[in-house]
Amino acid sequence: MNLVIKTNLSSVNEEVLNEVVKGETLPVVAEGIEGPVRVLKNGMILGTVLSGLLLELINCINNGTEYGATILKIDGAVCQVKIAAVK
Repeated sequence: MNLVIKTNLSSVNEEVLNEVVKGETLPVVAEGIEGPVRVLKNGMILGTVLSGLLLELINCINNGTEYGATILKIDGAVCQVKIAAVK
């Protein structure tokens, strides 16, 4: 499945946000079989993924597909990402 999600992260950690730059791609991980799904920077949680496609994303991750979140925009505490499979 070629799943691509563009969304703003939820519960953004501003300390971690200060360490990321636009265009950077970070790992996306599912914590458990039902989530939550997090975006990490150096093992620290940047934020949580919320999307209508979340269940599909979790299923793909649990079935072995690796995803990355590319930083599209940072505006204050808002961090927009594009999540896609890592080639």
